[in-house]
This record gives sequence, C-alpha cells and structure tokens, in this order.
Amino acid sequence: MKTMEELRRNFKLLDSGVAGANYTYLDNSATMQVPESVLESICDFYHTSNSNIHRGIHALSEKATDYYEEAREKTREFIDAKYPEEIVFTSGTTGSVNMAAQMVEHLISEDSVIIVSEMEHNSNFLPWLALSKRKKATLKIIPVLADGTLDYDAFENMLSEKVAIVSVTECSNVTGIKNSVDRIIKSTREKTNGLVLIDGAQGVVHGRKSISKLGPDFYVFSGHKIGAPTGTGVLYVKKELQDKLRPGYFGGGIVYQVYHDDAVFFDGARKFEAGTPNYVGVIGLGAAIDFWLDAEKNIGKEVIEESEASIMKKLEEELGKIDGINILGKPDKRFGCLSFTTNKLHSYDVCKMLDSYNIAVRSGHMCAHNYLRALGAESIVRVSIAPYNTMEEILYFVDCMKEILSVSAMEGRTECGRMSMEDVEREIINDFAEIGSGINQYALITACADELQELPEEEQNEDNLVKSCQVNTWLKTDWVENKFSFEADSESVVVRGVMSLLQDIYMDRTKEEVENYNCKLIHADFVKNFLNHDQINGINEILAKVQQEAI
Repeated sequence: MKTMEELRRNFKLLDSGVAGANYTYLDNSATMQVPESVLESICDFYHTSNSNIHRGIHALSEKATDYYEEAREKTREFIDAKYPEEIVFTSGTTGSVNMAAQMVEHLISEDSVIIVSEMEHNSNFLPWLALSKRKKATLKIIPVLADGTLDYDAFENMLSEKVAIVSVTECSNVTGIKNSVDRIIKSTREKTNGLVLIDGAQGVVHGRKSISKLGPDFYVFSGHKIGAPTGTGVLYVKKELQDKLRPGYFGGGIVYQVYHDDAVFFDGARKFEAGTPNYVGVIGLGAAIDFWLDAEKNIGKEVIEESEASIMKKLEEELGKIDGINILGKPDKRFGCLSFTTNKLHSYDVCKMLDSYNIAVRSGHMCAHNYLRALGAESIVRVSIAPYNTMEEILYFVDCMKEILSVSAMEGRTECGRMSMEDVEREIINDFAEIGSGINQYALITACADELQELPEEEQNEDNLVKSCQVNTWLKTDWVENKFSFEADSESVVVRGVMSLLQDIYMDRTKEEVENYNCKLIHADFVKNFLNHDQINGINEILAKVQQEAI
C-alpha cells in the first residue's frame, strides 16, 4: 500500500460490485468503513484463538490475552501515550465520557465548576449536565462566536480555583472546526487545579496529535471512527491521576482480593475494565490501528492529511458557488466535515434525494442541539470524508446537489374521481412506475406536496405528531358524519408528498371502506425512496389504529 488509490482498494464496500456503481460514501463522521484486514483479523481470531481473556491459564486464554494486551500497546503507540496502562478500553466515546464522569464524581462538590462548550456532541455534554445536577455543581458553557469557533476570551474568564474539570471536543462533528486544545489545556493548568478531558472522536481521525505532548488528563475516542468494529472505544487516563480515581463500574476482573467490607483493586487500566470486555472488538481495533500506521508509514501521514485538506477545500469552494446553500461556520480550515442548509429543501429531503444518486450523507442535528441552535440552524446536511474519498466523488456530489436544487415540481396527478380505495392506490403506484426513478419521481412527489393543504399551526401539536419520524410530521385523523377526515403536514417536502397521496386514498371514505382496505401504498418501492423504516412504521401504526376504529 503505497498510494491513496491502493489505500481505497482495502475497503470492499466502496467497490462497485458490492454497494452499487459509483457509490459515494460521505458519512464518515458517523462511522468509517472497515478495511479488509480488520475483518480478516476478527475471523482469524474466532477460528484460531477465541477464549475469554485474563485469569485463564490454558493456552487459548493466554493467547487471547496476549492479543488483547498487544492491542493496548498498539493504541498507546497510535496516540503516543507514555504507558500502555493509561489505555482503558470501553464501548466507545459515549461510554468513555460517562466512565470519566463517574471516575471523578467523588471529586465534585457543590462549590465545583464544570466547564463544557456549546460546540459539544451530546455525548460530551449530557454526562456533565447530569453530574452537575447530581452534585449540585455549577455547569458553565463556553459560547461560540458567529463564525462557529469557540469564544476563548469567554473561556478564560470562566477559569477559577473552583473549576474541577474542563471537557471539550478536539474537532467539531458539525463544522469540522478544530479547537485550540493546546490553549485550553495550558490555560486550565495555569489558572486552576482542574482536570481536562478532550473528546477526540473526530480529532483522532483528522490530524491526530501526540497525547504525551498535548498533556490532557483524559482523551476519548471510538474505534468505529477509524474503521474498527462498533462497540469499541478508548479512554486514556493519565497514569499519575489513576490512584485518585474510582472505577466507573464494578465487577470481575478489576480486583485481586475481595472481603466482606472491602476490596483491593488492580493498578492501571485493569482497575477500570470490569467484566468481560469486548475483547474481539478490541483485537479488531488493534488491526485497524495497524492498518493506519502502515498507511502513514508507506504513503506518508502528511500525504494523507494533504489529500483530505485539498478535498475539503474543494468541497467548500464548490458548494459555496451554489445559490441557496448556506454553509455553517467560517473557519480558516476544516477537518473531515462540513454542514449546510438550503433555502429550498429540508435536510431530510436533500439526504433522501442524494441517496437516489448512490450518495450517502447525513441529515438532522448531529447530536449537537446546542451548537446548531447557536448557529441558527435546526436540521442540517453533513458531508464528511475519510482518507479513502476522492476528488471525483466530491465533484459528483456537487453536481448532484446542483441538479436536486434546480428541480421544479411538475404538474400534479389528475383527480381520481370516485374510485375505490384500491383503484386509487393502484393508479398512484402506476403513475410513479411510469415516470421512472430518481429525479422524476422527486419532481412528482414535490407536486403532490404542493397539493396538500397546510395543517393549522394549532393542530401541529404533540397529539398529532408522528413519533417515529426524523422530521416533524403531523397526522390528524377523525370521523365526521361517518366519513374519514385525513389531514397532515410535515417539514419535509417528500413526506408531505406521501401524506398527500394517502389523503387521496383515505379522505371522505366510509367506515366500511376503511375497515376492508389493506394499505399497500406505504410499502411501495417508490415510497421507500422517500420514507425511512421508522417513518413507515410510525404511519402504519396510525393507519392501523384508524382501521381498528372503523370496525
């Protein structure tokens, strides 16, 4: 593996024969694809070495334990920690932050101050919010500026001798903005006796730093962000700090003696790894680290980082040329991802339409509600890259975005007249089948959405909310003089369109008609292009309830 092209070939899902021709995976901040060497290492372990680790004296257990501890050493090397016993394996970043919060809970009092930032992923916000409530401590939040960066002056003013812990992200999972964690650690050390946790879930992938030089007390990341199995994570805990901390949870494997009224704990990482760990996943994590260290050695860490930087720069430049796209944040440089909104479409609609082009991006709030609110957004589209992505993929994505935003609604469907519910359904399915797939179906569903009357604002309430939808969708049903009333609305154009079609079928039907109707439209192929599994289930539940009421 000596070139970026050779690196990409290690990810089989990206091959046209597996995921579909020209499949463009741009959802890497959520999870990275897995290299073949990781999959092979897991299969090989199960075939030749599977056994529970530690405490076993038979050959298989000894062999499995060796592999597990080798992964600890590989992780130490990967983040350049000083000692392998500083590496605690967890279930992921969320598990790591929660464990860290539990480790320090006895050090927090009512006088304590906990500092997080407005930029945080919920995984690095909610544990500290909960801890502050349990201990009645003060939680302070570093605000962000209009350009999406942290307000470091505000942070400096928060520091005092009461600060117990500062927990901030290294790199935003929304804007790709990297924080000056060096400055945050330095200021915290100079002005407080507080501890520092750095959330490296994104930072460990893009421009990884030396932990021994950076000097945090805790550093956390997830294995699946670097192509390791899900359910694996790392909690770095500085060696000098470990004796002051309590285990986050308790069980076998963390003690070497237990009495009626006390227990004697192991030193180092084992003190914090209760129960049977995900040892197979950790071995897969070790294989993923091997893969990236090998790539950095043979291709060059700088070459990989420069490739990502040029792709991110091109992505922002080209998206910025498209009318109606609003890119969040204005940093000098982005790492790994950027997010945007459009003036025309909800983020959900953009994501679903891109999916029809075999492009995977993510829509929603990215588990960063506070950050989006500060940036004036509610739901966004995020594009995130990995080292295996190419410039050609980015240009293809940009071209597809231009096409999606240029589409105008075509003429809507013709009135069906007084036909049976089954005949209306059949005609709808035929209309969408005849028009073809992709952009044409999107144009037609948009036209259908335009025909749906907006639900009054007072009816857009909790009672009418379709609970399973990713976007706010409301469905109000009622019986008026033995006729069915079907009203709906949604923030999403495509969901509105589907609701309009269902209204064509159900509106003004008698109880007898509804009782005898078996709705197949919601499972039609074209509907699956517009709604996800949870949304279909949510609407199905409501329609089933309606049918039950008709009996």
